[in-house]
Amino acid sequence: MNKIEQFSLLSQSGEGVDFALEDWGLVHDFSYDFLQAHRHHYYEVMLFDNGAAQHDIDFKTYNAGKGNIHFVAPDNVHLLNKGKNSKGYSLKFTSNYIDTEIVNNLPFNSNDPTLKLRSEEFRRISELTNQIKHDLESKQQFSAKLIRSNMETILLFLNQVALMTKNETKEERVPQYISTFKELLKENYLKHIKVEDYSKMLNISGKHLIEICKKHTGKTPLKLIQEHLIREAKRQLFYTNNSIKETAYSLGFEDPANFSHYFKSATGYSPLVYREKKR
Repeated sequence: MNKIEQFSLLSQSGEGVDFALEDWGLVHDFSYDFLQAHRHHYYEVMLFDNGAAQHDIDFKTYNAGKGNIHFVAPDNVHLLNKGKNSKGYSLKFTSNYIDTEIVNNLPFNSNDPTLKLRSEEFRRISELTNQIKHDLESKQQFSAKLIRSNMETILLFLNQVALMTKNETKEERVPQYISTFKELLKENYLKHIKVEDYSKMLNISGKHLIEICKKHTGKTPLKLIQEHLIREAKRQLFYTNNSIKETAYSLGFEDPANFSHYFKSATGYSPLVYREKKR
């Protein structure tokens, strides 16, 4: 059985780090095959400075050019196809590096994990990014603190831009309970636990969790659980050559027939038909 490769954030010497900046124009030696769809154990914010690109994130293709920002969350399966002479930066960080509240209000894992900045907004981000690059290279006494401070400033500024976009589209900020529920879902979905179990982890009643989810997402917790599981099933069916039986077992189903029924009831397709139709 093959898996979708998932990579940790490493330094050039192979040591685990919490932050890294990648200048696309200077990268010659990659720690993984960037020509294959993959995912990370860390967050990645991509800044497109010049040239055109196509970016696949979980079955959706986004076109990118100067001023675009793309947000790739841990577990997202993605593949970036950069055009000739494309320039830009990737800001990569672990969940330990940046305050959770800052991250949760950025469009990671949203229906559209991208932003389009005005020229003056992108110029501000570029200046801060260049300062981070300078501090990474200088390695002075307070460089690490300056880098983290500037990185937080970049993300807070993008928070502000994202919030203005939400206000224009009448979207609401996601409450902490929803963000925490989704994090717990990522950690526990293979166990096929019940809504009541998640509510206990959140120290709220099952009824309250249902009310919060329906108010802020328009969906029940059970529906969100199903969507998460189906999304992972689609990833495996699309990006791997695993058999239907192997996929079912990897997703915690004891009987492949139950998996096929579950998948078809959610998507309208059997797993095999979905694979043949989408590839």
